[in-house]
Parts: sequence; C-alpha cells; structure tokens
Amino acid sequence: MQTLLSSLRKPKVLIALATVIVAVVVLALLPPYIGRYYSLVIYQMLVLIALAQAWNILAGYGGLVSLAPAVSVGVGAYTAAVIGGHLGWPLPLLILSGGIVAAVFAVIFSIPMFRFRGLYFAIATLVLAQAVYVFMVNWNGLGGTTGLFLTEYTSQITTLYPYALALAVISTVVIYLVLHTRLGLSLRALRDDEDTAQEIGVSTFRTKLWVWVLSSFLIGMVGALEALRLSVVTPDGALSITWTINIVTTTIVGGIGTIIGPLIGGVFTVYLAESLADYPELHVLLTGLIVILIIRFAPFGIWGVLKLVAGKFVKKKAPTEVGEEARIELTSEQKAASSAAAAKIAGALGDSPTVAAGPVLLSCAGLTKRYGDVVAASEITLEVHKGEVLGVIGPNGAGKSTLVGMLSGATHATSGSVMFDGQDVSHMPSYKRARMGIGRTHQIPKPFRQMTVLENLMVARHYGAR
Repeated sequence: MQTLLSSLRKPKVLIALATVIVAVVVLALLPPYIGRYYSLVIYQMLVLIALAQAWNILAGYGGLVSLAPAVSVGVGAYTAAVIGGHLGWPLPLLILSGGIVAAVFAVIFSIPMFRFRGLYFAIATLVLAQAVYVFMVNWNGLGGTTGLFLTEYTSQITTLYPYALALAVISTVVIYLVLHTRLGLSLRALRDDEDTAQEIGVSTFRTKLWVWVLSSFLIGMVGALEALRLSVVTPDGALSITWTINIVTTTIVGGIGTIIGPLIGGVFTVYLAESLADYPELHVLLTGLIVILIIRFAPFGIWGVLKLVAGKFVKKKAPTEVGEEARIELTSEQKAASSAAAAKIAGALGDSPTVAAGPVLLSCAGLTKRYGDVVAASEITLEVHKGEVLGVIGPNGAGKSTLVGMLSGATHATSGSVMFDGQDVSHMPSYKRARMGIGRTHQIPKPFRQMTVLENLMVARHYGAR
C-alpha cells in the first residue's frame, strides 16, 4: 500500500491519472453524438479491453498462459441467462452474478489445473475449454445447441454501453492496484521462476489461485454483459474458441505484461476487424501475420515499440555530459554516516569476537534421498547451533545440494526428519520453511530477471524476512 501511495504522488502518475479520467468522461458522453454504429464499435473495443486486461494479469504478469478464457465467458453468459430467465434480476446484479459463478467455477478446477506448469498448463486449459464446450452441446439441461434466450431484457447498445465502459475501467484499475500489492510482487516472481519464488517464501498455489479467480471473475462479468447484448446464449457463441483467439491476439499485439498494452490492442484489433469487414479471409491472414511479426520482432507489442522509440528520442535529446551544477556533493553529516556504516561493516567482517554457539537451531536425523536405485544422500544426521557457521565439504555428486534442498524443503526427503527451532518441519513446504527463517542460495544465482533489483529484494523482504 505504501508503494501504491508513493507512486500516486509522482507528477507523471498524476498527469496520467488526470488523462485517464478525462478520457473516461469523454467516452461516457460520446454515444448520443456518434450514433449507434460507432457506439457499437467503441463498445466492442471496451469489451475486448476488459477481457484482455483480465487475461493479461494471468498470463502476462503471472506466466499462466490459459487457453480457456472462453470458459469464463460462457459460464458468465449462461449464469446471466438462467438467473435472468427465472428470477428477473436487474442488469447490474446479472453481470455481477456472472462474475461470481465464473470465479466459483475457477476454484473448482484450480487443483487439477495447477498440477501442470508451462506448456502443459496451457494444453490442460485448452482441453478444459473443449471439454466444457462438448458437454454443453450434448447436454439439453441448458438448451443444448439451441441455447437459452433473454428476450425480457433490452439489448440496446445505448443501455449496455455504460456497463462496458465500467467493466473496462474496473479491469484496468483492479490490475493496476493488484500490481502494487504483495500479490502483484509474488505474481511477477512466480512468472520469472516458480521454484525460486517458493523457496523465498511465496505460496505459489495461493498466488495462482487468487489471480486465476480474479481473472475468471472479470471475464465472467463480460460474458454476462455479452449475453444481455445478444439476447441468446449458445455453446457456439458463448464457448467459442474465437473468444480465446481474440483475447490472446489483443494482448500480444498491444503488449503483454503491460497495463497500456491491452488498451492499445483492443482499439487496434477492433479497428482492423471493422476496416476489413468485407474481406474476412484477408482479415484472418493479416491478423495472423501481425501476431507472428510481433512475437518475433517486438515481444512487448505496439506499446513496447512506442516506448523504445520514445526512449531513443529522449536519449538523443539528453546532454552527453553532466555539468558542474548537476554534480551531487555529500554533506559532512552524510560523509560521517557513510564512514560509520563502513566501519561497522568492516568490524563485522574483520576481527570481531566470535559469538558463542547457542542451542540447537537446525537439525536432521537419518535424512535420505533416493532416486530409484540411486542414493543421492544417505542417513545424514547433523546439528547446527544458533550463532554457529557450519560448512559441508565434498566432491561433485556427493549430495551437498541435495542436503541443502532437503533442509530447505525444495527437495522432498525419502526418509528422515528435519527440526527447526524445536519444530518438526519434515513435511512442511519450502515457502513455509522460508517464512520461518530457513533460507538458501543457489550455486547459479537465480534472480527474477524481469524485475528490478529493488523488487527482487522486496520479494524476500515481504515473504522470507517477515
């Protein structure tokens, strides 16, 4: 929260916020002046922006490339159709209920989905989407291929337009707020290296669950809104893979892993579709070509290209030499504080008195790790006292890293026990051990490469240090 408040005080952020507010007000006032067609075009842009933002936090910031956003769209749409047809709730409640049911559906399927990683996770979500589609086509409980109708509700764009604008704004604001919390920090760490994030103290399952549910909730609300616009919900419409293709394309073209990217992508994608409405084959061909070129030459999309060009322009305009008036001079107090800090560090690393060993802090007994018939570590027993520094020496393959992994929880021991500060942690996951105070480093450093140095330190500060 402090990070969020400090960022909001920056002049650039305040200017951007004011610009966004003006843009939202202008968009809200446009429909009476631009006619039904252009209102529909902007409506489609807003819907796509909301969907892309919701998927972007899952894939762009969390590294969880889901190919099942159509499932959340479909669940939200069917929820609105069922509740609207039987209970007659007002529009805001129908939209909200679509998001809630989609979130509940995501929770139900979270455990089997999160057993997969990377490409296997993407494939699993695609299989889930197709399985739900086939089930709905063959199950007559919700109309089968005929679907459900919502004729009792208005489908006028002038009525639904404000809801599309609200969902686009809500999705963007929610994503921005999440990225400035601990959840956003752990999410980006998870994207860069899931194992390292867990060993630092991040609960990877909990992080995945939160963002999976949040994304599904936002997408489900959009699905409910689309059901109201079309007045009919069918498997071929609500659960179509076209939803997934459009969402992924919009995010990639605009700039995956950015806030501005989905905004640009939504406008560009709809504009391109409208411009080539009379040439559907050319539209598909050109869209595929653009996506390929973006992935190959501009992985951060149109927004990334604009930032790169702007950065080069600013760099050319910047002075090459720093003048005397721009030099930073330390005050006498700052110099004294720096010297004192340096002396303190030197004393700690130099001839400081040895701290007497205290009670046993970390111990293991009979710790063994087997990989089939291969014994990587066998019957290891040791004790580390508080204040003691202990080294483990051995040739390559002796099992040193395996021992460290078993002590930290990164490697599950075949047998034996680990005690820390009088508590048995043998079956405790690595993120919980890290939060207790068991930390580890790797032979090859594993920083989170897409995060700044400060953000790397903040992950450990928030989770490992407590």
